[in-house]
Amino acid sequence: MIERGSAEQLAGAAFGTAPPLSSTFKLFLGGVVVNLLAEIEGLSGENLTTSVLRLLLLRSEEIREEFIKLLSSNSRAGPFTSGSHFSCILEQYTEEADSTRWGRLDLLIETTDAVIGLENKLFAEFQEGQPQKYLETIRKHSIHLAEFRHTSLLYLVAVIAPQSRYKDVSDRIGDDEHLLSVPWEDVIDVIDVPADCLDQDTKVLLRSLKSFLEERLAFIPKFSEWVPHLRRRFNERGTAFQQDVVRKIWEFFPDAGPRLSAGATWAGYYFPSKVKHLHGWYGYIPSNEIEHGSRYNAELIIATSFPVQLPNPPFRPIKLNRGPKFLGLKTDIFTWAIDYDETWAKPQIWRYSLIPIYKAVENLVNRQTE
Repeated sequence: MIERGSAEQLAGAAFGTAPPLSSTFKLFLGGVVVNLLAEIEGLSGENLTTSVLRLLLLRSEEIREEFIKLLSSNSRAGPFTSGSHFSCILEQYTEEADSTRWGRLDLLIETTDAVIGLENKLFAEFQEGQPQKYLETIRKHSIHLAEFRHTSLLYLVAVIAPQSRYKDVSDRIGDDEHLLSVPWEDVIDVIDVPADCLDQDTKVLLRSLKSFLEERLAFIPKFSEWVPHLRRRFNERGTAFQQDVVRKIWEFFPDAGPRLSAGATWAGYYFPSKVKHLHGWYGYIPSNEIEHGSRYNAELIIATSFPVQLPNPPFRPIKLNRGPKFLGLKTDIFTWAIDYDETWAKPQIWRYSLIPIYKAVENLVNRQTE
């Protein structure tokens, strides 16, 4: 049941193709009224895809069955089914073993014979201990649920990531039978159930999720053709190509802010947006903003308030005219231009090249919490 607006409008608002709707837009899931905009408002990237996947699992038995079959077929701990008992909880907090720190699983799924933690790694880097650190919480949850149901339950943590990250994910999960991985490409394939199995609104959500993921997984198909144009000039707020690139690589920076920061001589994003005393920015600027080290009319740069061990090449040290004032600071900052080329059309190159920034932020955050 839909009130005030259509699923077409909703999907457009969520995936950036239409203006937002009123917060009173609602639908029914299993007899419970859910404010759908509250579920997805303000989300992007991995958080958005996780939330919409959850809604599809709740709305469609066919999608749910196919998705659970996919997970079961990749399980090394044994098969499991969806069955008559199914729930799907968004952002389940987890406690790390032998630690006072907490983690957060993207989804917690309960089926008739299994408890599954779901970690969505569309492009973001693994944090320290992921995904192993979630196993103890999932194991305890399965024990408590098994006592309540008077039956035994499997427990697993599943990582969903692009096929291009296969080696990275495989190295992470190792030989632990309670860990498994599934490519996003396989998820898209199995949840694409016949249209006559779905109501109109679920069709729209599914179609929007598929097109969003297919675009993300393709990354920048024409990047090799764009390279000379990206460097040729900088317009106010950046060219359309430059803005597209900084949006695409947003996933590879730790906790990047949700809004594009753009002006007469810059177009990019701040990071990490939720960590005090750490400041960073990446994006395009014109060469006249660079005092020393510029090679092109427009440069893709990184600026941080903290040191990062970035190799040269491809990270070329530069000095900005405004120095620390570029980040609104008074102390020294660290700045690099990225010497990308046509081969950087592949997302894994960006991801692996920027790992040092993730590690630097993670180490500094850990020191703050000690």
